[in-house]
Amino acid sequence: MKNIQTAISPLLILLCLCGFGVFEYPRGRSRFYPTILYILVVWLLYIYIITEVTTFLRRFNIELFIITKTSITFTILTTLLSLHYNKRFKCCLNKLSIVNDTLEKFGTIKNYAKLRRQITWLIIGWIASIFLLNMIDSIWFFENIPHCHAAVAISLPFLINQTLHVNSLCDIFLLILLRYIGSQFEQINQYIAKLTEQDTQQVKHTWAISSLPVDCRHKIGIKTTKVIVLILMHVHLELCVITRELTRIFGMHMVMQTLVFNVITAQIVNDIYNTMIHSNSNYEMALILFVHYIWIVTNIIKMIVFNCVCEKVCSKAGKTEVFLNKLTHYNLDIETHDYCVNYIGTVIIITLQSRS
Repeated sequence: MKNIQTAISPLLILLCLCGFGVFEYPRGRSRFYPTILYILVVWLLYIYIITEVTTFLRRFNIELFIITKTSITFTILTTLLSLHYNKRFKCCLNKLSIVNDTLEKFGTIKNYAKLRRQITWLIIGWIASIFLLNMIDSIWFFENIPHCHAAVAISLPFLINQTLHVNSLCDIFLLILLRYIGSQFEQINQYIAKLTEQDTQQVKHTWAISSLPVDCRHKIGIKTTKVIVLILMHVHLELCVITRELTRIFGMHMVMQTLVFNVITAQIVNDIYNTMIHSNSNYEMALILFVHYIWIVTNIIKMIVFNCVCEKVCSKAGKTEVFLNKLTHYNLDIETHDYCVNYIGTVIIITLQSRS
């Protein structure tokens, strides 16, 4: 696989089919207007069907009606945002491919095959979770909606939960990208740590055997290190820029996902309370509690995993500054040390300017 776009292509195609992204044919050539037509046809058809379904369900469960409407609204907004940020997102992927090619020159591994396997297993797990959650909801529909046929009970969850599952796929995609960027930060840190040890031994060896003047010995010791440090600094900065850009692109989506999570949690708690107060059947109460428990646990796990991945990426990025400082050999690498200090100050200025 030549680049990261090829590695994540199954997930990109799946997202495009769900309305999050622009179709490309051939690869690298965006088909914007056919994508707009496809999204309009699919969403208009879905909205027409789901309007009839939610109108029917509103008579039996107002909480489910509110959750469905909220999820649909935010999913449509996410679709519009994905079209708006499509060019910036493609630019991020191209920059990430360039960073990977640069790191490969230092002996690091791109791990595109491993990334493709992870995406394949995540897609399989996503599809399995869809069927599991929808089957659980089908049992609830069959038991709680009067005169509900088995075919209707099975098909309703696939219509109502469709936007929730699509948003989960978008979350998985962002997690994969952030986790891969975190692995690139980790490879930089490992290379710097290895370089620190090798360079220290090289400087000591140069000072021990060289008959050159002291100033010349100092320049020999820092010449190679300085060039490599400059390259690694720019690679690290580029990864930071890519991460910030992805945060901007997916930031509004994550805010809306948090709002949906809060709405779902509030409505589920309200439904559990009403069931415990008004239900006369232990079986009905146990079934409702089980269904709601599964949904709450699923959403909580998703939020925890996302926060953990983001925290790891930030932690690995922060370690690079510490490792870069280790490349300075106290008074031996004064020139490199001064450049590192100036570079770190430049990064802070760029970060502040980008946020303003």
